[in-house]
Amino acid sequence: MPVLIDPAKEKSVARRSLEDGVPLELGEMAQQVVMTKYISNDPMHADWQPAEEWLEVVTADVASAGGKARILLPDEGGQPRRLTDDDGYIVKLRGTLTRLIGMVPNLPPLDESQIEAWQEANPGKAVPLYQQWDFRVTDVLKTNGPEGRRALLKGEDQRRMAAQADMFEKQTEVFQNILALFQAGTAAMQAQGVQVPTAQAVVEAGAKALAAKKV
Repeated sequence: MPVLIDPAKEKSVARRSLEDGVPLELGEMAQQVVMTKYISNDPMHADWQPAEEWLEVVTADVASAGGKARILLPDEGGQPRRLTDDDGYIVKLRGTLTRLIGMVPNLPPLDESQIEAWQEANPGKAVPLYQQWDFRVTDVLKTNGPEGRRALLKGEDQRRMAAQADMFEKQTEVFQNILALFQAGTAAMQAQGVQVPTAQAVVEAGAKALAAKKV
């Protein structure tokens, strides 16, 4: 059954710190199975087998691709949606061994009575046994993940805008210098009686005129 995280239900803590994570009240959420995993009961075929409990930590919904969402969070309009990594929540899960089931091709998991019925219908064939581990939420921590992400993006935008503004200022300064150079050169050429000077002559005359002003 899906569970819905309520961001407003924070536990009372001595020091509230989103950086460290603020714990949330679980309520009925703690009773719901949000994920099930199967592992071979044969140690020779299993990569590993948990002892008494199986702990996992996730930051997003645990449903498989295309599957029904299992861990939900309200959107801005209050409608449930899948939990994502960008939401900034840390969800701790505890798995417990629920039962042994049998698995055969093209059939759902078989319980004990179904295993016996299948073996009677298929004499001489064994049914591989698997452990069924059901996971429930034990803790939910609300962090500053989304705020940090927004701050990072905002900082990048600000740096980009600052770089663009600096480039614009430099371009404006260059343009103003070129304009002053041509104005000074044109005035110098006109003072010398040159009616149609070349661009090179204007630049050289302008450079001399501006240099003379600085002296």
